[in-house]
Amino acid sequence: MTMFGSTIFLFLFLPVTFVVYFAFYLVGKPSLRVNLQNGVLLAMSCVFVAWASVKFLMIAVIMTLINYVGGILIGTLQRQASAPIKNRSRKFVLIGLIVVDVLVLGFYKYFPGLENVFSVPFFDNFVFSSIIFPLGISFYTFTLIRYLIDIHSQQIEAEKNFLRFGLFVLFFPKFISGPIERYQHFQAQLGEREFRLPQVYDGVIRFVMGLNKKILLVGILESMSGMVFSLDMKEWTAPLAWAGIFLFGLQLYIDFDSYSDMAIGLGNIFGFELMENFNLPYLAKSVQEFWNRWHISLSKWLQDTILLPFQFQTRRKQPRWVFQVLGLLLTFLVSGLWHGNSWNFVLWGLWHGVFLSLEVLFLKKWLQKLPGLVQHLYLILVVNLGWVFFRLDSFAEIRRFFSVLFIPQKFNGILYRGLIEFSRIDMVLVVGVSILISAGIFKQLYRWSVSRHWVFEAGYVVVVFLLLGLSFMQLYNGIYQPFLYAEF
Repeated sequence: MTMFGSTIFLFLFLPVTFVVYFAFYLVGKPSLRVNLQNGVLLAMSCVFVAWASVKFLMIAVIMTLINYVGGILIGTLQRQASAPIKNRSRKFVLIGLIVVDVLVLGFYKYFPGLENVFSVPFFDNFVFSSIIFPLGISFYTFTLIRYLIDIHSQQIEAEKNFLRFGLFVLFFPKFISGPIERYQHFQAQLGEREFRLPQVYDGVIRFVMGLNKKILLVGILESMSGMVFSLDMKEWTAPLAWAGIFLFGLQLYIDFDSYSDMAIGLGNIFGFELMENFNLPYLAKSVQEFWNRWHISLSKWLQDTILLPFQFQTRRKQPRWVFQVLGLLLTFLVSGLWHGNSWNFVLWGLWHGVFLSLEVLFLKKWLQKLPGLVQHLYLILVVNLGWVFFRLDSFAEIRRFFSVLFIPQKFNGILYRGLIEFSRIDMVLVVGVSILISAGIFKQLYRWSVSRHWVFEAGYVVVVFLLLGLSFMQLYNGIYQPFLYAEF
């Protein structure tokens, strides 16, 4: 159930949650109504996580309790202690809590990878086999760390109402894969919400659009890129390699963008405004602009938590450009480590860190003198080559893939079969639609229909729900892939 496109979620969990939640709009007293609705959402969020595993819920609740108490302790020290003691104590508690959060995340993300390092049969079978990566832990751990830092820096006050704080952490629309919300953005919505039909309508449309993209597009994109990466690396050829990595990048974007649409749509239905996570990243003209558009909540977290503090601490050190580069490399090293427990993710993070550094030093000035199309092609090339590190976890495969990309090979039977397969009408249609989505064409069409006449908007909505019927048919046939970013 813990995937938005599962039948149990769509036809049991959501209807029950909707009915109970909206029933409390009949309560006349606003403060009581919101508290009751928060309770419903927190309870259903716990059910949502526990359906995957009670263990996952226990870990999330324990982490929430630790950081809830820790936040209050930091706030209390801020108010009551004298200045020297206050600063030392607050910093000590903050560092201690962050260490705990990072150790818990690191244990589940990196400890299983040590199975290849240690080879003690009983230890392997008894310990490593019992470690399962908890649902959503990467996202709510970063959420909790930023919450503590914001209290320490006096940007917010510690939340004393555990019902509200628990909902902030466990809210099921954002639990699996974000967005990584800041508490100051979420706080007001926990205490006051009104029923607004336009917001519910927009939420439903956005959720359905996300569901359609996930079910109708992502599976075919995955199968197309998978055809390339499932080949033995000796069978790769340049056209197939370029097609495979381009399709993988498209798949990754559509998959995560569809999740974000569904999460934000669900938030709107319940009266919450979640932050946007994507803004047409493939239309960017530099790596810097790409990261302002791709996984925006993570980019903002990395900037505010890693990059800006590093720059502040090193602002007087010379040569300044060295520390600018070090800050960017450190930031994207953390990004790579956050994504996975293998070296390919570190290489992926450093790949982006290197190009960002080059842009800061001189490359962006050069790019801005070039035509916009050339800048755009540069970005597409850099990002797609970076996806090679993201997709392949073997150094041998990465080396072979890069060598194939730039060395033409003879036409062979594998390439012929691949080209025939990729030319199927359903695959061509899916790729074409996915490219139009990544270019923002359908978003512009929706805005245009809304601004023109209700007839155009009605036609748009009819098409969306006809596609929903196709999505339900796919679900009935058991065609559904989990969200790729849920693995991180």
